[in-house]
Amino acid sequence: MYKTFEGGFFAFISTDNKRYTLRHLPEAYRLDGLVVEITGSVNKDIITTTQFGDLLEVDAVKVLDDRHARPPESGPRKLKSL
Repeated sequence: MYKTFEGGFFAFISTDNKRYTLRHLPEAYRLDGLVVEITGSVNKDIITTTQFGDLLEVDAVKVLDDRHARPPESGPRKLKSL
């Protein structure tokens, strides 16, 4: 999933609800809503500003479901006035 916080990043929530910030995710898999299986390792030596769980160094990605996959929103976000 794509998160817009801190300039934007790709995140992953595992089936046991653990949250990860993804590092080295191949361009082909940078789609919001893509359901994947990821192989990688947690890197505790790097601190990020994402505040979205551990940093996961991606080694391999397997697509499980791409029916709802779409490119992430890009460009500046429009704020609604209150």
